[in-house]
Amino acid sequence: MLTSDTKLNYNLKDFKNRGKSITMDEYKNIWLTSLCIPELIEDFKIEKVYAEVFNFRGYDTSKVEEYQRKQPTHMVQKGSVIIFKTSKDFQNILDTFTSLDSFGFDTINGFGQFDFYFGNYGGAY
Repeated sequence: MLTSDTKLNYNLKDFKNRGKSITMDEYKNIWLTSLCIPELIEDFKIEKVYAEVFNFRGYDTSKVEEYQRKQPTHMVQKGSVIIFKTSKDFQNILDTFTSLDSFGFDTINGFGQFDFYFGNYGGAY
């Protein structure tokens, strides 16, 4: 569960103007890569996401002649839940998640903090 808002980059450029909808598996992979944790991409899949996402963008007024709109920022709100699945054993899963500090971008400013839960295996970490 996210314990702070999280900044993500969905990087949808590959899917823009392709003329068809994104499949659920493609959408889950977009979520997985947007977390910015390479070791998760190899061994984990996203099963479900329960999230509230808001998007915003602004203007860079320091640019006079250039296009002034900034790239959109995608924020996943605190309290959102991402459920992962893997075939790794429990100790490897525990080691992976205890080695992580946060998800996404701008984590040095407190974004992307999380707690993880293992159901009946000991609660929150």
